[in-house]
Amino acid sequence: MLAGGLIFLLFVRPLLPHTVPGTVDLRVTDFTKTSNGVLRVSAILTNSTPLKLNVIDDADGNPAFILDDGSPPGTWLPRMVNDAKINLAPGASLTNMVFLTNPPSRFRLKLHLRDLADERRRRWPLPVWRLLPEPWKSEFVQ
Repeated sequence: MLAGGLIFLLFVRPLLPHTVPGTVDLRVTDFTKTSNGVLRVSAILTNSTPLKLNVIDDADGNPAFILDDGSPPGTWLPRMVNDAKINLAPGASLTNMVFLTNPPSRFRLKLHLRDLADERRRRWPLPVWRLLPEPWKSEFVQ
């Protein structure tokens, strides 16, 4: 029984999804069509979770939006780089403008977010030295 609980805590629990209070909202605040047919969309991303989130960025350092027009993978609007430079603190907001040429009649804008701290905690496979007892662990790390 104790061994089963230990196996669950060490191997299974880190792989399960964790629920976090709060939400992350992406809201369109304004959209206007210019005289040359380009659609300008203003969007605000708000982080109301207690986590610091990383926003996937493009080559210019702006958030890399995904245009979802119903096709399965969606389309990255700019070239995605992900330098991990845009971090959204808890309670913070980010305002950005997106320009769409020849937009589809119906679409959604999406952003890809990452929790870098959670990704570091969930590294798999676990390093072997983390499973050793404390006296051996200090000798192994040295």
